[in-house]
Amino acid sequence: MRYQPIAATALALVLVGAGAISASAVDWDGGGGAATGWSTNTNWSTDAAIPANSALNFATGGTTSAFDLGAGFLVGSLTFGAPNPFSITAQTPGVGFALTGDLTTTALGQSYYLDVPVNVTPATSTWNIGGTDQLNVTEPVTINPGSTVDFLVQTNALLSVATGSPVNGGTATKSGGGTLFFLGGGTLGGMTIANGVVFSGSVMSDMDVVGNGGYLSGGALSNTLCNQQQVGGVNLVSGIISPGAGSVYGDDTGYMCLSGSFDGNANSLYEAEVDGTTSDTIASKGTFDANSTILHVITLTAPAVGTVLTIAKATDIGPSLFTDPINNDPIADNSVFVQDGQYYSIDYRTTDIVLTYLGTTPPAPPAGPALAATGTDSGAITALAGFLLLGGIGAIMVATRRRHA
Repeated sequence: MRYQPIAATALALVLVGAGAISASAVDWDGGGGAATGWSTNTNWSTDAAIPANSALNFATGGTTSAFDLGAGFLVGSLTFGAPNPFSITAQTPGVGFALTGDLTTTALGQSYYLDVPVNVTPATSTWNIGGTDQLNVTEPVTINPGSTVDFLVQTNALLSVATGSPVNGGTATKSGGGTLFFLGGGTLGGMTIANGVVFSGSVMSDMDVVGNGGYLSGGALSNTLCNQQQVGGVNLVSGIISPGAGSVYGDDTGYMCLSGSFDGNANSLYEAEVDGTTSDTIASKGTFDANSTILHVITLTAPAVGTVLTIAKATDIGPSLFTDPINNDPIADNSVFVQDGQYYSIDYRTTDIVLTYLGTTPPAPPAGPALAATGTDSGAITALAGFLLLGGIGAIMVATRRRHA
């Protein structure tokens, strides 16, 4: 009999556990019709109020769902799986929920919209954007201090944080081969890029970036005041940096601002596009140390010979050099190098690094040193040589006559 309480306790735990599991997974079915609020019980598969920390799945039930449960309501996880575009909106502008787990899209090739403020609370939260899905975030995202969001954007997927939707708080990582657009600004504590593309299209001055792979791009040519785009410092351990706002890979010329320093590495690459009179520029408000970063100059349109192009600016240019991608040799100061058939010279100056375009043929070697002037009149030397020659002939003729006399 003394075992009965233990058995009863175990049974109670099983029942509580089962109840928690079944209650935590809730599907949206839109049964409320025109009443699209979360507080309408018939909108959920359970036809009951959803418990806090539920795993919410939006796979059916129209095209929109309105959060109306009060600020800070706890959502365990969020899955977009509708076969059509779907949005989650805020019934009251500016009032959103707290996400205590992950966010997922299920790779159906759809566009989904998170039109509600979100506060991310767990130590780690993964936002997995699958297939060719596109998730558009149009309201602020706050990551708790000490928390990290992994933006896992699959190769052909896209996650866009829109203008006016700042990302603030903790830190983030970027994994997966897809693209993450940061267009809304914010004060994110830091970003580590492991794979794919991070397009910096807004001012996030406090966001230091560590490149462990992938691309960092962004910054239009008009960004010279750093009021359109800016990140913090950049530590490019590996991966690629390419200013430019015309494509996700920075395949045009651009001006990328850093509020901190740039530190490169032998495993990293700076793709510097040149297009006529313009070029890519990395503008650092700290120091700029190439540290053997590979420099690949991509000439989109050849400039006029002699055109000077600035590819880096800083308060101080460090003593380290770029590396040539062809032979891995250092590109020395005031040297000439050729890439893709285009010749450039490079000048590492105190506060900038400039290239000078030299054309498509190797520049002529510098002329050798001139002979030292002796002060002797060349005309006199010629006259003397003639005199000696004629005198010699005359002497030979005299000697010949004497011999025959």
